[in-house]
Amino acid sequence: MKLLALATFVVLAATPALAASAYPDDVSVPPTPTASAGPSDVDAEIAAKDAARQSYYQNKLDAANAQSKMDDAQSQADQAASERDAALDRADQDRSDIHNQ
Repeated sequence: MKLLALATFVVLAATPALAASAYPDDVSVPPTPTASAGPSDVDAEIAAKDAARQSYYQNKLDAANAQSKMDDAQSQADQAASERDAALDRADQDRSDIHNQ
């Protein structure tokens, strides 16, 4: 009986040791990333990036609008030059018709 009690005691005493091998205390938990900046700094950084992105796309839009206006102005200049050339051609034709009569 004493032998059985001693064996039970040994088993109970060994249980934490056996459990320790199954669940090591040295569990390697990946370190949580710690931000070097506080939350307000992160918010400011995000706001700065958003402002830069918005400025970038606003500049692209402004450039596209300027290009469109330049294209319209060039088209109007070409149209005016074409009309001027046509008027000069008509005037030359009228002069030659008058001199040939």
